[in-house]
Order: sequence, then structure tokens, then C-alpha cells
Amino acid sequence: MFAKPIRFFFCLALLTSAWSGCSTPSKSKDVEKKLDAKALEEHRKKPKIPDQSADTTFIAFVGRLQIAVAKRDRAILKSMMTADFGYRWDPAMENETPFDYWEEHKLWSDLERMLHERFVPSGDYMVAPPEFVTTTNYTGYRVGLRLVNGGWRFAYFISGQDVLP
Repeated sequence: MFAKPIRFFFCLALLTSAWSGCSTPSKSKDVEKKLDAKALEEHRKKPKIPDQSADTTFIAFVGRLQIAVAKRDRAILKSMMTADFGYRWDPAMENETPFDYWEEHKLWSDLERMLHERFVPSGDYMVAPPEFVTTTNYTGYRVGLRLVNGGWRFAYFISGQDVLP
């Protein structure tokens, strides 16, 4: 007596779950094609990730990063960085590392200071300081962290003053 309705609802549940798993094509690329340069920059700054500043894994990562920078521990820092870590706008000199660049330009203290700023979402990154996101034409140093394969990585530490035309 109840076998047919149960079978019907079971089949309906399977179909519903199968359809909900299908992804729709992203409209982000289409939107980006229609925007001018300024609007495109604003579109990209919009958070694509939720604010992670209160997440315990994010807080722990930032804490480990702060300690590694304070100790100037290059091996630990290298393990925390993305493969395409950004530290300058112009091409790097041959065999130059971010650490060499920071030493040469005396940037370690600026990096330490930035890592103690509040982080906010911007695009695919958590960035500090918040003024980078809230202020137009911000030219100071900024730090970006992003999720890579489920783990946080140090993605960039760069100045806006070095931007090439």
C-alpha cells in the first residue's frame, strides 16, 4: 500500500539531488568583458570569499606568519608562500628572492607592521590593511593571503607606489 508513494518520493529525492549538484556556467567572465577599467577593478575587489578574519585557521596562519617574519625565518616563510608570490611589479632580477628584495629595500619592518593590521576580504584574498580596499588610489604597502587547496598561503607583499603605467 505504501510502497508506490515511498518509491516515488525516493526517486524524486534522487532526481532533486542530482539536479542540485549540476553547476551553472559562471557569469563572472561575461561581466568582466563588459566593464571599463575602473569598473573592472572595483568588480575584482568585491569579496569572492567571506570574511575569514575570525576563522581560527586564518588566525593561526597569520600568527605563524607573524612569528616567521619576526624571526626572518626564510625556510618557514617559503613554505607558507604561494608558488607565484608577488613582491615587486617589475621583473625580478636573476636569482633574486623576495627575502633578498626585502633586505635590500629594508622592508622587513614594514612587512611586520602590515601583518599586525586587520585583514578584510578583497576578491579571492584576505588583505591588510583595510584601507587598501576602502580607499581609492591606495599607494602604501599591502599584504594578501589566499586559500590554496584548502590551506592559507602568503600570496603577496607589495607597494602600490611601484605600479608600472
